[in-house]
Amino acid sequence: MSLDTLATKLLLCASGSGNSAYGVQIAPGAALPVASNFNGKANLNLKNVTAKHEVIVSAGTFQSPQL
Repeated sequence: MSLDTLATKLLLCASGSGNSAYGVQIAPGAALPVASNFNGKANLNLKNVTAKHEVIVSAGTFQSPQL
């Protein structure tokens, strides 16, 4: 688990029945423009996080890409 982290991309691989997610690309410490710690445009320090078993994707209406 990682706090104050922005999910930037789902990592997908092609399989026989479509695409499957095997991980997430994240930007630790990044903030959306509506967050109190937003400091304008900045270069992101991106990291890939992979899962051993499954990736659970949840969507919402407010800052939903923030994990």
